[in-house]
Amino acid sequence: MDVRSLSRTLAGTGVFELSVALIAVVIAYWSSLDGYFHGDDFVAFVDMVTKPIDKHLYDAAVFQDNNYYWRPLGQLYYRVIYETAGLQAWVFRACNLGVFLISLALLHRLCLNMGLSRVAAIAAVVIFGLFPNHVVSVAWVTNAPRLIAMMFFLLSLLCLGKGIEKKSWKLEGCAWLCMVLACLSDEVTIAMAPLPVAYAFLIHREYRTPRKLALRALAYGAIVAALLPLQFLFTPDDEPRLALYGIGWHMPEQALSLAGQLVLPIADPNPMDVPEILMSDTQVAAGMALVAVVGLCLLVGSGRVRFLALWVIAAITPFTLWNADVVAPRYVYLAAAPFAVLAAVLGSAMIERVKFQPVRLGFAGAGAVALIVAAVFGTTQTQARDGKWEAATNDYRVLAHGIQSLDRDVASGARVVILDGPWYPYWFWPVATVRTIYQDETLWAVSVPPGWPFERLPGDVILYHADGRLYLTQVNR
Repeated sequence: MDVRSLSRTLAGTGVFELSVALIAVVIAYWSSLDGYFHGDDFVAFVDMVTKPIDKHLYDAAVFQDNNYYWRPLGQLYYRVIYETAGLQAWVFRACNLGVFLISLALLHRLCLNMGLSRVAAIAAVVIFGLFPNHVVSVAWVTNAPRLIAMMFFLLSLLCLGKGIEKKSWKLEGCAWLCMVLACLSDEVTIAMAPLPVAYAFLIHREYRTPRKLALRALAYGAIVAALLPLQFLFTPDDEPRLALYGIGWHMPEQALSLAGQLVLPIADPNPMDVPEILMSDTQVAAGMALVAVVGLCLLVGSGRVRFLALWVIAAITPFTLWNADVVAPRYVYLAAAPFAVLAAVLGSAMIERVKFQPVRLGFAGAGAVALIVAAVFGTTQTQARDGKWEAATNDYRVLAHGIQSLDRDVASGARVVILDGPWYPYWFWPVATVRTIYQDETLWAVSVPPGWPFERLPGDVILYHADGRLYLTQVNR
């Protein structure tokens, strides 16, 4: 094949514009690589640094690890990076970004396989990659399991589509295995396990072969039947915030807040969550509009559009169970992909329905401008929010690096007390940080806010926090 033929082949598959989009995403997230670990990251790392590999992974699989959530494949991901590069925050973040880029490439291929045009496919990639409705998901190290889950879910749909086209049970088996791996990466993905059945039914019209459809429904239903009860049996008492999860009348309001965050993420996060009280009427109205559009898509949309609507619903539903007055941007990550594709599909459909050529070109130009505006807005918001996230992680950089710089031996079972520490009220995060840094799961840590009393215990290691540093003695200010 000569250079010209190769160029035509690459152009036909959309590789060039995909490469440009991926480079833009790397530029947008490049600043996030400088951030440190967060307290939640150290919670996931305690077992990794204190246990042998076999025990670490076994405990993660049987709900015996320190992490709040059941994400055994995510723990394997951490362990591989740790054994390769140690506790280098930028390596973990770079790997997260790499997984995200792979997911973008897979989404692009899925769009083409679903019959979208090259323009619509790249528009979906740009929206998913740059629109700021899930920015911290990529920068936050312990959100890696959700990134991996999305990657495996997209692989599942791609394998399933090829399996149906080629009538290959091997590819069907690969699709099922990828769905299992997605669920083992992030427990929330269990809610999306039925979606491959909907994909086969609505896009590949497998309803014409009822036996295959029934077998597929049985196979993917088995994933839900096997894994969902384990979540309710073993995880609700792992962490106090999980006690807020449940079925109730709060679910519609929570769904509306999530929809608003998905379609118009303008409320400023703090940086972990967005208090609902800070969501403007405009953002709430945008959420209501998305709910209406998704409902309309289910009623009168094509099979492709109905599948995307179901994907949005399935990805959001688990987070509607959280009865709290905040909504986290990272919670809409799994829904951000179908939202991006749905926006591209509906936008291109509107343009294609216009028969008058000058008006059609005008609509196409307006769509291109809107996409550029969304990309620029997304890039600036992404970098701003990643900057806030980096500032939030700096407290843990101070704690971890400060303890290491003091080079103080701490006996097993001892308690590290940091006076005037900023790590309240998330009491376990400094505990996990100290245990990880010293590779000792018997240690404890207490962050005492300024002016608060505390009881000194025998063997306590007393440290003082001031001006973003740790000291062995009180600092006069």
